[in-house]
Amino acid sequence: MPRIELTKAAVERIRNTRYSRKMVYLDTDIRGLLLEYRPGGVGTWYFRAKDERGKSKMLRLGLLADMDLLEAKAQAYELQKFVEDSGKLGVTETHSGSRLTFGTFIEKYYLPHARARKRSWKTEAGILRRHVLPLYSGVKLEAITRFRLSRWLEGLQDKGLSPATCNRALFLVKYIFNCARRWGFLGESPARDVSALPEREFQERYLSAEEARRLLEVLDEEKVQQAACAVKLLLFTGARKSEILAARWQNVDMGRRILTVPLSKSGKKRHIPLSDAALQVLESIPRSSEWLFPSPRKDSHIRSIYLTWDRARTKAGLKDVRLHDLRHSFASFLVNSGCSLYEVQKILGHQNPKVTTRYAHLAQESLVRAANIVGEKIGKTKNPD
Repeated sequence: MPRIELTKAAVERIRNTRYSRKMVYLDTDIRGLLLEYRPGGVGTWYFRAKDERGKSKMLRLGLLADMDLLEAKAQAYELQKFVEDSGKLGVTETHSGSRLTFGTFIEKYYLPHARARKRSWKTEAGILRRHVLPLYSGVKLEAITRFRLSRWLEGLQDKGLSPATCNRALFLVKYIFNCARRWGFLGESPARDVSALPEREFQERYLSAEEARRLLEVLDEEKVQQAACAVKLLLFTGARKSEILAARWQNVDMGRRILTVPLSKSGKKRHIPLSDAALQVLESIPRSSEWLFPSPRKDSHIRSIYLTWDRARTKAGLKDVRLHDLRHSFASFLVNSGCSLYEVQKILGHQNPKVTTRYAHLAQESLVRAANIVGEKIGKTKNPD
Protein backbone atom coordinates (compact mmCIF):
# COMPACT_ATOMS: atom_id res chain seq x y z
CA MET A 1 0.00 0.00 0.00
CA PRO A 2 2.08 2.98 -1.27
CA ARG A 3 2.17 6.21 0.71
CA ILE A 4 2.21 9.40 -1.36
CA GLU A 5 1.09 12.97 -0.97
CA LEU A 6 -2.27 13.08 -2.72
CA THR A 7 -2.11 16.25 -4.77
CA LYS A 8 -4.11 17.23 -7.86
CA ALA A 9 -1.23 16.15 -10.06
CA ALA A 10 -0.85 12.82 -8.24
CA VAL A 11 -4.57 12.06 -8.50
CA GLU A 12 -4.51 12.93 -12.19
CA ARG A 13 -1.58 10.52 -12.74
CA ILE A 14 -3.48 7.76 -10.95
CA ARG A 15 -6.55 8.33 -13.14
CA ASN A 16 -4.48 8.21 -16.32
CA THR A 17 -2.63 5.00 -15.43
CA ARG A 18 -3.81 1.53 -16.48
CA TYR A 19 -3.93 -0.96 -13.61
CA SER A 20 -4.21 -4.75 -13.68
CA ARG A 21 -5.14 -4.93 -10.00
CA LYS A 22 -6.67 -2.80 -7.28
CA MET A 23 -4.36 -0.07 -5.97
CA VAL A 24 -4.69 1.79 -2.67
CA TYR A 25 -2.79 5.02 -2.00
CA LEU A 26 -2.38 6.41 1.52
CA ASP A 27 -2.10 10.17 1.87
CA THR A 28 0.97 11.41 3.73
CA ASP A 29 -0.67 14.78 4.38
CA ILE A 30 -3.85 13.73 6.24
CA ARG A 31 -3.52 10.58 8.28
CA GLY A 32 -6.27 8.09 7.47
CA LEU A 33 -7.19 9.40 4.01
CA LEU A 34 -6.72 6.92 1.16
CA LEU A 35 -7.71 6.56 -2.46
CA GLU A 36 -8.65 3.14 -3.83
CA TYR A 37 -8.41 2.74 -7.61
CA ARG A 38 -9.70 -0.32 -9.46
CA PRO A 39 -8.74 -1.63 -12.94
CA GLY A 40 -12.15 -0.62 -14.30
CA GLY A 41 -11.29 3.03 -13.72
CA VAL A 42 -13.38 3.50 -10.57
CA GLY A 43 -11.74 5.47 -7.76
CA THR A 44 -13.12 5.68 -4.22
CA TRP A 45 -12.12 7.86 -1.29
CA TYR A 46 -11.91 6.20 2.15
CA PHE A 47 -10.99 7.22 5.66
CA ARG A 48 -9.33 4.57 7.82
CA ALA A 49 -9.45 4.66 11.61
CA LYS A 50 -9.97 2.44 14.63
CA ASP A 51 -13.44 1.81 16.00
CA GLU A 52 -14.36 1.72 19.70
CA ARG A 53 -13.08 -1.88 19.94
CA GLY A 54 -9.68 -0.86 18.57
CA LYS A 55 -10.18 -2.56 15.20
CA SER A 56 -9.20 -0.81 12.00
CA LYS A 57 -12.22 0.18 9.92
CA MET A 58 -12.66 1.78 6.50
CA LEU A 59 -15.20 4.58 6.13
CA ARG A 60 -16.28 5.30 2.56
CA LEU A 61 -16.30 9.03 1.78
CA GLY A 62 -17.41 8.93 -1.85
CA LEU A 63 -16.46 8.20 -5.44
CA LEU A 64 -13.60 10.03 -7.09
CA ALA A 65 -15.96 10.92 -9.93
CA ASP A 66 -18.29 12.73 -7.50
CA MET A 67 -15.83 14.13 -4.96
CA ASP A 68 -12.72 16.13 -5.80
CA LEU A 69 -9.48 16.08 -3.84
CA LEU A 70 -10.20 19.22 -1.80
CA GLU A 71 -13.59 17.94 -0.60
CA ALA A 72 -12.11 14.53 0.26
CA LYS A 73 -9.32 16.16 2.26
CA ALA A 74 -11.77 18.46 4.03
CA GLN A 75 -13.95 15.54 5.13
CA ALA A 76 -10.93 13.45 6.12
CA TYR A 77 -9.51 16.34 8.14
CA GLU A 78 -12.76 16.72 10.11
CA LEU A 79 -12.85 12.97 10.75
CA GLN A 80 -9.22 13.02 11.82
CA LYS A 81 -9.89 15.79 14.35
CA PHE A 82 -12.96 13.94 15.59
CA VAL A 83 -10.93 10.76 16.13
CA GLU A 84 -8.23 12.73 17.97
CA ASP A 85 -10.83 14.29 20.29
CA SER A 86 -12.95 11.21 20.97
CA GLY A 87 -10.27 8.52 20.65
CA LYS A 88 -12.38 6.51 18.22
CA LEU A 89 -14.54 6.69 15.13
CA GLY A 90 -18.13 5.57 15.43
CA VAL A 91 -17.89 3.20 12.49
CA THR A 92 -19.44 0.32 14.45
CA GLU A 93 -22.70 2.22 14.88
CA THR A 94 -22.61 3.40 11.28
CA HIS A 95 -22.56 -0.04 9.69
CA SER A 96 -24.40 -2.02 12.34
CA GLY A 97 -27.83 -0.86 11.25
CA SER A 98 -29.67 1.80 13.21
CA ARG A 99 -28.71 1.18 16.82
CA LEU A 100 -27.52 4.73 17.44
CA THR A 101 -30.25 7.07 18.69
CA PHE A 102 -30.35 10.82 18.19
CA GLY A 103 -29.97 11.40 21.95
CA THR A 104 -26.91 9.15 22.16
CA PHE A 105 -25.34 10.85 19.16
CA ILE A 106 -25.85 14.26 20.79
CA GLU A 107 -24.42 13.16 24.13
CA LYS A 108 -21.48 11.04 22.92
CA TYR A 109 -20.43 12.83 19.77
CA TYR A 110 -22.00 16.21 19.03
CA LEU A 111 -21.81 18.01 22.39
CA PRO A 112 -18.13 17.07 22.98
CA HIS A 113 -17.43 18.43 19.50
CA ALA A 114 -19.39 21.65 20.19
CA ARG A 115 -17.80 22.19 23.62
CA ALA A 116 -14.33 22.08 22.07
CA ARG A 117 -15.06 24.38 19.15
CA LYS A 118 -18.09 26.62 19.70
CA ARG A 119 -18.58 29.45 22.19
CA SER A 120 -22.33 29.02 21.80
CA TRP A 121 -22.42 25.35 22.85
CA LYS A 122 -24.39 26.07 26.05
CA THR A 123 -27.02 27.93 24.05
CA GLU A 124 -27.19 25.03 21.61
CA ALA A 125 -27.53 22.54 24.47
CA GLY A 126 -30.46 24.56 25.79
CA ILE A 127 -32.19 24.60 22.38
CA LEU A 128 -31.75 20.84 22.08
CA ARG A 129 -33.00 20.21 25.61
CA ARG A 130 -36.13 22.35 25.17
CA HIS A 131 -37.14 21.83 21.55
CA VAL A 132 -35.51 18.72 20.04
CA LEU A 133 -34.58 16.00 22.52
CA PRO A 134 -38.05 15.65 24.13
CA LEU A 135 -39.29 14.34 20.78
CA TYR A 136 -36.24 12.68 19.23
CA SER A 137 -33.98 11.57 22.08
CA GLY A 138 -34.90 7.89 21.81
CA VAL A 139 -35.44 7.82 18.04
CA LYS A 140 -32.86 5.99 15.97
CA LEU A 141 -30.73 8.36 13.95
CA GLU A 142 -31.55 6.72 10.62
CA ALA A 143 -35.29 6.73 11.38
CA ILE A 144 -35.54 10.52 11.35
CA THR A 145 -36.88 11.59 7.96
CA ARG A 146 -37.43 14.88 6.17
CA PHE A 147 -41.18 14.53 6.65
CA ARG A 148 -40.80 14.01 10.40
CA LEU A 149 -38.54 17.05 10.69
CA SER A 150 -40.99 19.20 8.70
CA ARG A 151 -43.83 18.20 11.02
CA TRP A 152 -41.60 18.83 14.05
CA LEU A 153 -40.85 22.36 12.80
CA GLU A 154 -44.53 23.08 12.25
CA GLY A 155 -45.26 21.70 15.71
CA LEU A 156 -42.84 24.19 17.28
CA GLN A 157 -44.72 27.03 15.65
CA ASP A 158 -48.07 25.58 16.78
CA LYS A 159 -46.75 25.78 20.37
CA GLY A 160 -46.53 29.55 19.98
CA LEU A 161 -42.81 29.90 19.22
CA SER A 162 -41.88 32.67 16.81
CA PRO A 163 -40.72 31.71 13.30
CA ALA A 164 -37.25 33.07 14.15
CA THR A 165 -36.99 30.78 17.21
CA CYS A 166 -38.21 27.79 15.19
CA ASN A 167 -35.68 28.50 12.46
CA ARG A 168 -32.80 28.76 14.94
CA ALA A 169 -33.67 25.27 16.15
CA LEU A 170 -33.90 24.04 12.55
CA PHE A 171 -30.51 25.50 11.57
CA LEU A 172 -28.93 23.78 14.57
CA VAL A 173 -30.53 20.45 13.63
CA LYS A 174 -29.31 20.87 10.04
CA TYR A 175 -25.77 21.44 11.28
CA ILE A 176 -25.97 18.41 13.58
CA PHE A 177 -27.13 16.11 10.80
CA ASN A 178 -24.40 17.45 8.53
CA CYS A 179 -21.90 16.51 11.24
CA ALA A 180 -23.43 13.03 11.41
CA ARG A 181 -23.04 12.73 7.64
CA ARG A 182 -19.45 13.97 7.59
CA TRP A 183 -18.48 11.68 10.45
CA GLY A 184 -19.91 8.65 8.69
CA PHE A 185 -23.01 8.01 10.80
CA LEU A 186 -25.42 8.81 7.96
CA GLY A 187 -25.27 8.60 4.19
CA GLU A 188 -27.44 11.70 3.73
CA SER A 189 -28.84 14.42 5.97
CA PRO A 190 -32.64 14.17 6.39
CA ALA A 191 -32.71 17.91 7.16
CA ARG A 192 -31.16 18.94 3.85
CA ASP A 193 -34.40 19.89 2.07
CA VAL A 194 -36.40 21.04 5.10
CA SER A 195 -37.31 24.67 4.42
CA ALA A 196 -37.16 27.38 7.06
CA LEU A 197 -40.33 29.19 8.08
CA PRO A 198 -40.93 32.66 6.63
CA GLU A 199 -39.96 35.35 9.11
CA ARG A 200 -41.39 38.81 9.51
CA GLU A 201 -38.74 41.37 8.70
CA PHE A 202 -38.07 43.84 11.48
CA GLN A 203 -38.19 47.46 10.45
CA GLU A 204 -34.95 48.99 11.60
CA ARG A 205 -35.57 52.13 13.64
CA TYR A 206 -33.17 55.04 13.53
CA LEU A 207 -33.24 57.87 16.02
CA SER A 208 -33.25 61.41 14.73
CA ALA A 209 -30.85 63.89 16.33
CA GLU A 210 -33.79 65.48 18.20
CA GLU A 211 -34.98 62.08 19.50
CA ALA A 212 -31.45 61.20 20.63
CA ARG A 213 -31.18 64.48 22.55
CA ARG A 214 -34.57 63.86 24.16
CA LEU A 215 -33.47 60.38 25.24
CA LEU A 216 -30.23 61.74 26.73
CA GLU A 217 -32.18 64.33 28.76
CA VAL A 218 -34.34 61.56 30.22
CA LEU A 219 -31.26 59.44 30.99
CA ASP A 220 -29.66 62.36 32.83
CA GLU A 221 -32.68 62.38 35.18
CA GLU A 222 -32.83 58.57 35.56
CA LYS A 223 -32.57 57.38 39.17
CA VAL A 224 -30.55 54.26 38.28
CA GLN A 225 -27.52 56.05 36.85
CA GLN A 226 -25.46 52.86 36.45
CA ALA A 227 -27.82 51.49 33.80
CA ALA A 228 -28.39 54.97 32.35
CA CYS A 229 -24.65 55.33 31.71
CA ALA A 230 -24.62 51.95 29.99
CA VAL A 231 -27.40 53.10 27.65
CA LYS A 232 -25.51 56.33 26.90
CA LEU A 233 -22.38 54.37 25.99
CA LEU A 234 -24.41 52.20 23.62
CA LEU A 235 -25.60 55.35 21.85
CA PHE A 236 -22.18 57.04 21.80
CA THR A 237 -20.15 53.98 20.69
CA GLY A 238 -22.50 51.79 18.62
CA ALA A 239 -21.22 48.83 20.63
CA ARG A 240 -23.21 45.68 21.31
CA LYS A 241 -24.91 45.43 24.70
CA SER A 242 -22.72 42.52 25.81
CA GLU A 243 -19.56 44.46 24.90
CA ILE A 244 -20.53 47.37 27.16
CA LEU A 245 -21.98 45.44 30.10
CA ALA A 246 -19.02 43.03 30.26
CA ALA A 247 -16.37 45.75 29.92
CA ARG A 248 -13.56 45.96 32.49
CA TRP A 249 -11.57 49.03 33.46
CA GLN A 250 -8.34 47.32 32.43
CA ASN A 251 -9.65 47.36 28.85
CA VAL A 252 -10.33 51.11 28.85
CA ASP A 253 -7.48 53.29 27.59
CA MET A 254 -8.49 56.90 28.17
CA GLY A 255 -5.27 58.24 26.65
CA ARG A 256 -5.60 56.36 23.38
CA ARG A 257 -9.41 56.69 23.55
CA ILE A 258 -10.04 52.98 23.03
CA LEU A 259 -12.25 50.35 24.66
CA THR A 260 -10.84 46.92 23.88
CA VAL A 261 -13.17 43.93 23.60
CA PRO A 262 -10.94 40.88 24.23
CA LEU A 263 -13.35 38.46 22.57
CA SER A 264 -15.99 39.94 20.29
CA LYS A 265 -18.88 38.26 18.49
CA SER A 266 -16.52 37.32 15.64
CA GLY A 267 -14.25 35.47 18.08
CA LYS A 268 -11.50 38.08 17.73
CA LYS A 269 -10.28 41.08 19.69
CA ARG A 270 -11.69 44.43 18.58
CA HIS A 271 -11.14 48.06 19.54
CA ILE A 272 -13.99 50.53 20.00
CA PRO A 273 -13.03 54.20 19.49
CA LEU A 274 -14.18 56.50 22.26
CA SER A 275 -15.60 59.92 21.36
CA ASP A 276 -15.53 62.96 23.63
CA ALA A 277 -19.12 62.18 24.69
CA ALA A 278 -18.22 58.56 25.50
CA LEU A 279 -15.18 59.66 27.53
CA GLN A 280 -17.36 62.06 29.49
CA VAL A 281 -19.71 59.21 30.39
CA LEU A 282 -16.79 56.99 31.43
CA GLU A 283 -15.37 59.74 33.66
CA SER A 284 -18.71 59.94 35.48
CA ILE A 285 -18.69 56.23 36.41
CA PRO A 286 -17.21 55.44 39.85
CA ARG A 287 -14.37 52.88 39.83
CA SER A 288 -15.66 50.61 42.60
CA SER A 289 -14.88 47.33 40.85
CA GLU A 290 -12.87 45.81 38.02
CA TRP A 291 -16.09 46.02 35.98
CA LEU A 292 -17.50 49.23 34.56
CA PHE A 293 -20.96 48.03 35.56
CA PRO A 294 -20.55 45.62 38.51
CA SER A 295 -23.39 43.49 39.78
CA PRO A 296 -24.36 44.33 43.39
CA ARG A 297 -25.14 40.67 44.17
CA LYS A 298 -21.96 38.89 43.04
CA ASP A 299 -18.45 39.43 41.76
CA SER A 300 -19.49 39.90 38.16
CA HIS A 301 -21.14 42.48 35.91
CA ILE A 302 -24.82 43.33 35.47
CA ARG A 303 -26.62 41.28 32.81
CA SER A 304 -29.67 43.36 32.03
CA ILE A 305 -30.57 47.04 31.80
CA TYR A 306 -34.04 46.48 30.38
CA LEU A 307 -36.08 48.02 33.20
CA THR A 308 -34.12 51.28 33.09
CA TRP A 309 -34.16 51.31 29.29
CA ASP A 310 -37.91 50.64 29.08
CA ARG A 311 -38.62 53.39 31.62
CA ALA A 312 -36.41 55.88 29.75
CA ARG A 313 -37.70 55.18 26.26
CA THR A 314 -41.31 55.41 27.46
CA LYS A 315 -40.69 58.76 29.16
CA ALA A 316 -38.92 60.03 26.03
CA GLY A 317 -41.82 58.98 23.79
CA LEU A 318 -39.75 56.33 22.02
CA LYS A 319 -41.66 53.18 22.98
CA ASP A 320 -41.09 51.65 19.52
CA VAL A 321 -37.28 51.87 19.81
CA ARG A 322 -35.40 48.70 20.77
CA LEU A 323 -32.11 48.76 22.66
CA HIS A 324 -30.24 47.38 19.64
CA ASP A 325 -31.65 50.25 17.55
CA LEU A 326 -29.14 52.49 19.32
CA ARG A 327 -26.42 50.66 17.38
CA HIS A 328 -28.32 51.24 14.13
CA SER A 329 -28.81 54.89 15.07
CA PHE A 330 -25.09 55.32 15.74
CA ALA A 331 -24.37 53.94 12.26
CA SER A 332 -26.95 56.25 10.68
CA PHE A 333 -25.38 59.32 12.32
CA LEU A 334 -21.98 58.27 10.95
CA VAL A 335 -23.22 57.67 7.41
CA ASN A 336 -25.24 60.87 7.25
CA SER A 337 -22.24 62.83 8.50
CA GLY A 338 -20.28 61.71 5.45
CA CYS A 339 -18.39 58.71 6.88
CA SER A 340 -17.70 55.94 4.39
CA LEU A 341 -19.18 52.46 4.77
CA TYR A 342 -15.63 51.20 5.30
CA GLU A 343 -15.26 53.49 8.33
CA VAL A 344 -18.66 52.35 9.65
CA GLN A 345 -17.65 48.71 9.18
CA LYS A 346 -14.44 49.19 11.19
CA ILE A 347 -16.10 51.14 14.00
CA LEU A 348 -18.99 48.67 14.38
CA GLY A 349 -16.67 45.65 14.14
CA HIS A 350 -18.37 43.94 11.20
CA GLN A 351 -16.24 41.11 9.84
CA ASN A 352 -18.24 40.91 6.62
CA PRO A 353 -18.60 44.20 4.71
CA LYS A 354 -21.93 42.96 3.32
CA VAL A 355 -23.45 43.42 6.78
CA THR A 356 -22.55 47.11 6.68
CA THR A 357 -24.24 47.65 3.31
CA ARG A 358 -27.62 47.67 5.11
CA TYR A 359 -26.78 51.28 5.97
CA ALA A 360 -25.96 52.30 2.39
CA HIS A 361 -29.40 53.82 1.80
CA LEU A 362 -28.89 56.15 4.73
CA ALA A 363 -26.27 58.05 2.74
CA GLN A 364 -29.12 59.56 0.68
CA GLU A 365 -29.47 62.45 3.10
CA SER A 366 -25.82 63.45 2.77
CA LEU A 367 -26.00 62.96 -1.01
CA VAL A 368 -28.98 65.30 -1.22
CA ARG A 369 -27.05 67.90 0.80
CA ALA A 370 -24.15 67.56 -1.62
CA ALA A 371 -26.48 67.89 -4.62
CA ASN A 372 -28.06 71.00 -3.10
CA ILE A 373 -24.68 72.72 -3.19
CA VAL A 374 -24.92 72.82 -6.98
CA GLY A 375 -28.55 73.94 -6.91
CA GLU A 376 -27.80 76.74 -4.47
CA LYS A 377 -24.80 77.81 -6.51
CA ILE A 378 -26.80 78.04 -9.72
CA GLY A 379 -29.77 79.61 -7.98
CA LYS A 380 -27.61 82.45 -6.66
CA THR A 381 -26.08 83.14 -10.10
CA LYS A 382 -27.86 86.03 -11.82
CA ASN A 383 -28.47 86.11 -15.54
CA PRO A 384 -26.50 89.04 -16.95
CA ASP A 385 -29.26 89.65 -19.55
